[in-house]
Amino acid sequence: MTSLEQFLKTVRIFENLTEEELSHLVPLFEVRNAKTKERVIDEGDFSDLFYVIRSGHFNVTKGAKDTFITVLGAKEYFGEASLFHQVKRTAHVTANEDGQLLILHRDQFQQYLLTYPMAANRILFQMLKEVFLRLEETSNDLLLARGSFSHAETAIHRLLR
Repeated sequence: MTSLEQFLKTVRIFENLTEEELSHLVPLFEVRNAKTKERVIDEGDFSDLFYVIRSGHFNVTKGAKDTFITVLGAKEYFGEASLFHQVKRTAHVTANEDGQLLILHRDQFQQYLLTYPMAANRILFQMLKEVFLRLEETSNDLLLARGSFSHAETAIHRLLR
């Protein structure tokens, strides 16, 4: 197994792929180095690219004033909606430090899914789990903001997942 295959095996949406499935996926990724303060994507742009962070940390912000949303690091990813349809980016992503990104194009990903249907099932199942976890977290954050949950209840809920 190559170092890139080993790395992708640690990314949640690819963790259930077999070595053979990973070996066919790896060549589809483009490696890109990002420099500190480099804007990787702009909110509102259209793109067909999916990104996996191999190293470094990246700020996710929204709006003209770059309102902070979160920081993403190694093994995390963004842009997954663009793998399925043409959609505007919902946030800016900017490198906090020098880092490395793995980039996958929509057309190549969709061809991979058609060629390897069992791998497609495993990837899509993991993506769906991630979407549900994010929705649950957002819902809990909204309830906390409204005062429906205490900070302790929210922290306990996250720990129990």
